[in-house]
Amino acid sequence: LPLIPREEAFRYYCPYRLPPSVGARMGIVFASAFAGAEHWLHAARAQERGEGFDRHFLVQCLGMGQSTLARFLGITGPTFRLQAACASTLSAIAVAEDWIATGRVDRVLVVAADTAGSPTLLPYIGAGFLAVGGVSTEREIERAAQPFGKGRAGTIIGSGAVGLVLERAASALGRGVRPRARLLGTALSNDACHPTKMNPEAIAASMARLVDRVTEAHALDRRTFAERAFFVSHEPFTPARGGSADAEAHTLRTCFGEALEEVPVVNVKGYTGHPMGASLEEVVAIEALERGWLPPVRNREAQDPALSDLTLSEGRHSRAHYAIRLAAGFGAQIACAVYGKVPGEGPRFDRESLEGWLAAETKGEYRSLDASGRYAVAAGNTLTTATPPAQRELPDASQETPPSLEIVTPAWRWRPLEGWGATREVDRDGRIAAPLRSDILGPEDLIDLVSAWLDTLRE
Repeated sequence: LPLIPREEAFRYYCPYRLPPSVGARMGIVFASAFAGAEHWLHAARAQERGEGFDRHFLVQCLGMGQSTLARFLGITGPTFRLQAACASTLSAIAVAEDWIATGRVDRVLVVAADTAGSPTLLPYIGAGFLAVGGVSTEREIERAAQPFGKGRAGTIIGSGAVGLVLERAASALGRGVRPRARLLGTALSNDACHPTKMNPEAIAASMARLVDRVTEAHALDRRTFAERAFFVSHEPFTPARGGSADAEAHTLRTCFGEALEEVPVVNVKGYTGHPMGASLEEVVAIEALERGWLPPVRNREAQDPALSDLTLSEGRHSRAHYAIRLAAGFGAQIACAVYGKVPGEGPRFDRESLEGWLAAETKGEYRSLDASGRYAVAAGNTLTTATPPAQRELPDASQETPPSLEIVTPAWRWRPLEGWGATREVDRDGRIAAPLRSDILGPEDLIDLVSAWLDTLRE
């Protein structure tokens, strides 16, 4: 979606915005489990230190990221924040699907973010997870990061953010853009069983109904669908009894029976940690469909014998047409989705068509694009820099922690961690350049931090 220069009086906070006609028919759903919580804690600590009261507190504590984005981008359609714990992102996608289907908007920006691994939130969220037995107490990351592993005993708390734009295929094609994937269907449900536990039977039933809808719509039997699909797992190394791995395995067995071995299982939390309401797996599913490559499951060699019928991805090329997603959150909240591959190769957008669309939307005021950076912006103005500030100074790939680029990770301490999920340097054209090494929160850090916090409370 091309951006155009904003009125001069409003350029101080964001130089570009969407064309008004586009912003008026676009909505935002902001998904987050803990948005605003950090500001409450900052305010309480500031008061203890006698630092006074931040006049922006009331707006900040509400966690209204959707309103900030609307102001930045000129989106004047409906916006709201959604909280469904760790199923927030996929639930937001389902809401966006409904908005578009009912004609409320033409397109929706879904954005999700959580910073549970920050120094401010971690002592509280970490202690909460420890209290319910939901976080790993292993002192070595390799022993803790075991999705579907026999030794899985709790999650690794992480932070992250993700953004997606949903619209009708005809809308994208009409401006000369090939969609990255199709959203074939979603399902939302609540197990109504327990605040922190999962009901495998209810989850399997919800997923089975969604798979039935998709296979019927595309005239596929279950086996054929299984042979053309892969499953992007939620499993955050939850304890072996009653955790996500068991529920997901039961769901896949229920849905596919003897064809279960045909469905590769992808899980990336061994590289990213668990970023709570921001499910990075939506992007993983779409990228895997688009690129035709499935990332490996970390520590898959330690697979639990009780789950040996699951085919964990070892990192391989794929010709899959469908990606199956499951997300689960505290409060017995479940969200499912199926994504479909969009055929096509080469450039994703036709410049001539996109410029024609831009001219029509701006009534001829802008007719050409400057796509020199990650943004496509209207040309013919004095604001020629289209590259986001964080990319204007590229990092030195030889440094473990580049001083010129602040990389958001689930860690408050840096240690090398190699793997598929390592942060990568992106050049000005959006291409992958050199890999950078980032970290996920080590359980020993969590234990030390929470212990220190408890000692402070005792004092």
